Amino acid sequence: MFYDLTMPIYPGQLVWPGDPAVEVIPFSSIASGDKTNLSKLNLGTHSGTHIDAPRHILKEGEGIDRILPDKLIGRCQLLDLEEAGQCINSEEIQKGGFIEGIPRVLLRTKNSFLYQQKQFQKEFVSLSLAAAEWLVEKNVFLIGIDYLSIEAYASRNLAVHHFLLSKGVILVEGLMLDKVPTGVYELICAPMKIVDGDGAPARVFLRTL
Repeated sequence: MFYDLTMPIYPGQLVWPGDPAVEVIPFSSIASGDKTNLSKLNLGTHSGTHIDAPRHILKEGEGIDRILPDKLIGRCQLLDLEEAGQCINSEEIQKGGFIEGIPRVLLRTKNSFLYQQKQFQKEFVSLSLAAAEWLVEKNVFLIGIDYLSIEAYASRNLAVHHFLLSKGVILVEGLMLDKVPTGVYELICAPMKIVDGDGAPARVFLRTL
């Protein structure tokens, strides 16, 4: 069985404040006498469900096209952190059912219910720097979360992003996790292959084992 964790792409969808709005613009139309239907996309590289590449934060970081498939595909654990506070700590991750030895971790939080709001919500659940350090100590190399950023909106220095991306951890943001049971799955994550890209929209699935 597969679960699709991907936000749909559509005009006017929720984006990070200040990011480009998503536009799907008809370019040619069969109804207008053209031979094909063809649309033009205008959107930011961090629209919807997306991956942050190291280049997003680090001047000399690798682009999205350099991320290897063996990081993006493989065993993954989905944790239930709906009872966690505003900034997730390592104790809450452990209580959520963390299993050592599974290097891809998805965090389901109260954020999953924020998608019901049409306006961007600044008070979303984020990951603390201490928890990020703890996950790296546990050899986790991919972390996903159910809102448009893993870091608090009020963060000024983006310390969590800097730390995780400098350690080669892949960040998957904007996941749709509300209808997926917790457990261990195979993750299949396929971002657009943008040369030297700082990030890219991605199609993300979980497959039951």
